[in-house]
Amino acid sequence: MIKKRNERRLRIMIRKKAQGEIITTVLIILLILAAIVIVWQVVQSSVSRGGEQAKSQTSCIGLNYVILKVNSTGSIQIRRDTGAPDVASFTARVFVDSVDTGKTVLVGGELNTTTFEVAPSPVWNAGSKLQLAPIVSGTQCDLGPEKLITLK
Repeated sequence: MIKKRNERRLRIMIRKKAQGEIITTVLIILLILAAIVIVWQVVQSSVSRGGEQAKSQTSCIGLNYVILKVNSTGSIQIRRDTGAPDVASFTARVFVDSVDTGKTVLVGGELNTTTFEVAPSPVWNAGSKLQLAPIVSGTQCDLGPEKLITLK
């Protein structure tokens, strides 16, 4: 009788031990899956953000221009050196000392020197630095070369 009780207790302990090992294994697998999902979310968002930035900046590649002269009355002389073949002309936001002035100019597609008048005529301080940020296909490119503003 005692032997049967001991055998029964032993079987129960073995079953409980086996159940505990199974539960532990399942919990470890669930933790690993949760970690994989979390890491994947971080990686995926970083990769997709980087891809969007690269896609938006590709329209700016090959768009070269030089600001030849800027005066304090809003006259900007620009020479287009090269440009992406599909960019006949582009709008550019005007920045003075890296601050957006709220003004824009339309730069033509011809690859030569053109003078643009910013309207209405702003009053810029001589000695400040003017830069343009081209807008191509709805994407604002980085600030371009800078030029000192002169009196005339």
